[in-house]
Amino acid sequence: MGNLARTSCVEFECARVVQAPRGSSPSTRALGSRLLTAVPLAALLLGALTVPSSAAVTPSTIEGGNGEGSEALKGAAAKLELRYGRKKSVLGEKISTKLSPAVRAALNEWAETAERLDLSVAVGERAECVVMGRCDKKLLAEAVEWVDDTWDLMADVVPEGDGWHDATLVFLFDEQGVRSDAWKGLFDEFVRREAIGQETAEHMVRDPGSLTLRQVPAFIQPTWDMAGNAAAGDDEFRLGNEVAHNLTQCLLTERFGEVPETLRWGMGYVAEQRLFRSIYHFDARGFVATGSHFDWPKKTGKALNDSKRDDAFSLARMAKQGTAGQAEKPQMVTWATLDYMTHKRPEELAALLGDLSRLHTQGSPYGFALSYAGDDDQTIALLDEHFGAIDQKALIKHVKRVK
Repeated sequence: MGNLARTSCVEFECARVVQAPRGSSPSTRALGSRLLTAVPLAALLLGALTVPSSAAVTPSTIEGGNGEGSEALKGAAAKLELRYGRKKSVLGEKISTKLSPAVRAALNEWAETAERLDLSVAVGERAECVVMGRCDKKLLAEAVEWVDDTWDLMADVVPEGDGWHDATLVFLFDEQGVRSDAWKGLFDEFVRREAIGQETAEHMVRDPGSLTLRQVPAFIQPTWDMAGNAAAGDDEFRLGNEVAHNLTQCLLTERFGEVPETLRWGMGYVAEQRLFRSIYHFDARGFVATGSHFDWPKKTGKALNDSKRDDAFSLARMAKQGTAGQAEKPQMVTWATLDYMTHKRPEELAALLGDLSRLHTQGSPYGFALSYAGDDDQTIALLDEHFGAIDQKALIKHVKRVK
């Protein structure tokens, strides 16, 4: 395959169903889905639009809300056998007090479905996530470590809030699992809960792939490379990168709402690079250069150093005008800027993301925009207020230290 590698996913935006606002956030909460596989856009929109526009989905429809009224696991969740952190198997009722309200709410809401579909279930010791699926249990345990590590990495940027707060659902399926009735059963369940339309569900059953529903928040991820052949030396897919990146995007949407795409993807790259020292999740179809997966710190440091002589260079404009999810200079520079702020100025970064989300809500007050809708001039001004204060030499020095 030479220096090319076929990417395993492509991302499209779906139509959304307007929901109730977040508890403490001014942004409008909207249920939408992003399909991470090569699906015709018309078919995807058709599937999403089968959800009635009047069906305002409440938190309890998907997750069980923000944990209020779920002081303990009950019913099927209490008797559910699950993995907790490094413990191989434990009944839910034995660890109920160790779980956050959001995780208890999610388990109460999904335990019966997990039992019916014979899904293994695991929860981390720190991350507000529930991992379910049909795959090797050792892999499930490894995934729990990934979500805990991602949670720790993002803890200062996306702190626990007092408002709307749902645990992220992570569904992992291996090849045998995708061929089982549980695969179809899971999509039928999401249709029943009005998270996706019937057409989208039928397409995913017919042509399996990855599906991310950031506003639920949840994502469904096959555990193997469906596009290439790793045994033949193809280096196109790494599950840990996919899990960390998708979880980060879900956390950002859950805490803040919509922000510019280069920032949302850039934060996913912060998680990938810090945890795995590589980048694998791209918003592209077809082939990407194998070298695009590696050496982002070195390449970005060089790009920043070369730009020192360019008077027109602006971190803010890089972030606003770049193409999201691509191994290109604007996205890479934005990743470096976000990594710097994550580790040097996390509270300022959180404030910036919240302000950007409010700009989006102003631009799309009813939640119909298919992507970030903040006013361009106000967005640039806001980005420049924060990014413009970063000393470029300090940023270059920081990037050189990123492993």
